[in-house]
Amino acid sequence: MKNRGLVLFTLLLSGCFTTKVYTPAPASGPELRDRQWFTIGGLVPLSDPTGQQCPGGVSRAESKVAFVDVLINIGLAVVGGVAGVAICSKESGADQRSCGSTGAALVPFLFASRTAEFTCAAPGASAAPSASATLSSPPPAAPPGG
Repeated sequence: MKNRGLVLFTLLLSGCFTTKVYTPAPASGPELRDRQWFTIGGLVPLSDPTGQQCPGGVSRAESKVAFVDVLINIGLAVVGGVAGVAICSKESGADQRSCGSTGAALVPFLFASRTAEFTCAAPGASAAPSASATLSSPPPAAPPGG
């Protein structure tokens, strides 16, 4: 019973976070979707960046863990668990369970997906600062003692 409480507590604290980026460029065209793949807990991308097909850049981008991504990660955990049990098939029951839980945790850590939704920017629009913007440098410091 204590383990079930810990699992429930962990599930309640975990969340499907979303990252949203908006630029001042006006949107052009429909909203597009793309699946992004990552490894090593999301540190290393395996797929190309979102918005490569937008010649004018991206007006809006959103990266999130969608329901499909959750199903993919559950499937990866099941496959990892089955593979772990199969690898340790000649071991005792406790060792098989340990191998199964290790595989179930390791595979989704090594491969995970996120959904990216984005809208291309209008052609010719730029989200970059304008060329008329100038940077000023601080005034020179007074010489010591003078």
